[in-house]
Amino acid sequence: FEVPHPPATPAPRDIVLVLDGSASMGLLDAQGRSAHQAATAWAEDFLAGLPPGDRVAVVLARERPLVLHRFEDGAAGPALARRPAPAGKADLPE
Repeated sequence: FEVPHPPATPAPRDIVLVLDGSASMGLLDAQGRSAHQAATAWAEDFLAGLPPGDRVAVVLARERPLVLHRFEDGAAGPALARRPAPAGKADLPE
């Protein structure tokens, strides 16, 4: 009797990245870097580390959420470069 093993490669995933698009993301830290820049760098690193087959959608949280990239649109990286500058607020209704 042999115990079945899970497949060596995981099944592809659907991932949604939600990025804060509010004005506060444009504030600079002591090194002159904004949270907007830091979030973009993190997201680029995250995307670069995904295995083939994973699909990514990107949503910008603002007063009106903005879908920057849909699952079916191919690679999500270019959507990060097209992301508008931080503006407005991203507060959820109470």
